Amino acid sequence: MMLGNSKKASSVTKEFEKFLKSLNCTYQRIVEKDTKATQYFFEFQGGHFVGHVRDANDGIEVSFPCMASVKIDELELVRYKCNEHNRNNMLFKFYYSADHEKNEVDVHLSFYNNTVQAEALQQELSACFYFQREWLKDYDEAAELRKSREVEDLESTFYRMRHELFLVRQLEMSQQSIAPNSIQEHIRLGELMSRIANWSQQTQLDKLIIIGRADGQEIIDNKEEISQFDICHALLSGKGRQLKVAFPYATLTLLYTDPTVGDHQQLATIALTSEGDDGNICYTRATITLPVSNHSRINSISKHETSSPQTFSLLLGAYRTTSKQRQQEFDYMWKDALLKKKNGESSKLDKDQQLLVAVQDANIGYNIYWGKRLMQQKRYAEAIRHLENAFYGWRDQFFDLGDDAQNTILEIAYSIGVCYMALKMYPQAYYYIDIVAGDGNIRHASAYISILVNTTDLRSFNEIDNIMDDVRKRWNPENAPENITDFVNFLRQARAQALINFNKLDEAEKILTEMLDEEEQADFAIKRLAYIKKLRQEPNKSTEE
Repeated sequence: MMLGNSKKASSVTKEFEKFLKSLNCTYQRIVEKDTKATQYFFEFQGGHFVGHVRDANDGIEVSFPCMASVKIDELELVRYKCNEHNRNNMLFKFYYSADHEKNEVDVHLSFYNNTVQAEALQQELSACFYFQREWLKDYDEAAELRKSREVEDLESTFYRMRHELFLVRQLEMSQQSIAPNSIQEHIRLGELMSRIANWSQQTQLDKLIIIGRADGQEIIDNKEEISQFDICHALLSGKGRQLKVAFPYATLTLLYTDPTVGDHQQLATIALTSEGDDGNICYTRATITLPVSNHSRINSISKHETSSPQTFSLLLGAYRTTSKQRQQEFDYMWKDALLKKKNGESSKLDKDQQLLVAVQDANIGYNIYWGKRLMQQKRYAEAIRHLENAFYGWRDQFFDLGDDAQNTILEIAYSIGVCYMALKMYPQAYYYIDIVAGDGNIRHASAYISILVNTTDLRSFNEIDNIMDDVRKRWNPENAPENITDFVNFLRQARAQALINFNKLDEAEKILTEMLDEEEQADFAIKRLAYIKKLRQEPNKSTEE
């Protein structure tokens, strides 16, 4: 590196230097000899920061180095906490490095902007101190918990537990609420209910009664106002960084008429409760209860349709960050992915960036990036909107694209299917998962089988047996890789659950009894055997639990 001044300062460097001077920040400017990138070392409110502008002049990355330091023995915990905060943070990135001389791990924080806007940049620098405190608080709590439970590697434990949950929970037929997810910040009531309740275009919104946001009750009887009611902000006030919880709870009663069902008025209830925030997002949980189907039992596809109301539990998120900031995050990740590929550094791409390198259209790339990010945060309904935009915006070009782009489109289809599965909207999930079900990918095959079993599909047994036969032809059980063994265990569980669904209890009991002697299968077998016993005691009970 060398100290120096550029003969012709670029626009980003000019604006950033102007910003630093406006805050009376002293700084040191360094131009890297090899990359021509410009670095700024400066102080802000007592904190030491580094600004980095690449030679391409495509934005500025600001880092808050060494915001925390811990003993190197805690590396696994640091890694786990950095990954956890990165999954939940839209703008700021946590990373770490080891200082072997001090025998410590240093934790760093950074964010990226493709332009320099003084007000936003000052807010983001101030926010660094907030997230520093949050990370340290969370780390200290996790360290205490780790000591009490004597967990050696939290990250590996997390991924092992997540895989176990995938094997078990995908098969447990239950009448519980759907998996938590969230809708984007300006989701409207009409759009939400149309997706959840699968309403027809003829559905009429008659009246919305709101209790809990004010003294007495609020009543809205205008169809357009009801449709445009802002669910995500129902309990909130303010905008941007000033966004805060104004009401701890509220109850919405929605009266509507669906001519395809009948001319009678129906009622849906939505209970809203505040779920706190993570600094960037304010969360609200919405528990939606739809009325019991009024179709006759004779004409009903499933007796479950008529026996109980449908209940959905969703986590909604309202952003404190702006849409422009989220656009900047995508721009950085996309350009960084393309640059790494160009420089032969594809091995450094994360999973999201691996999808982006095949994309040439910025709108499609934006939807893929945020769809995957929201999916990772279990915000499935919002993820579906982004991913479907990408899928249908790109699908027509499929046969004119290269292998990488085609594989990306197929991965998008799989991701959409998984989101619909989490919402227990299985017919929609089947449409997308069926596209990739036969490509030999274990994840895709597992999702396909899960849908068949969860919907008591007549094809369940044939599909499970066919896949099992194919696995046996390719792998010897005694020396098969761990992922193949896990997949086989999953298929066995799927077959047992399918037998229960079709009331073949004796056959299911035989398979489950064999699993009792297998450590990785025992928990599943015990639960299912207990359920079979319960079914035999209550023969009229539905096979779903």
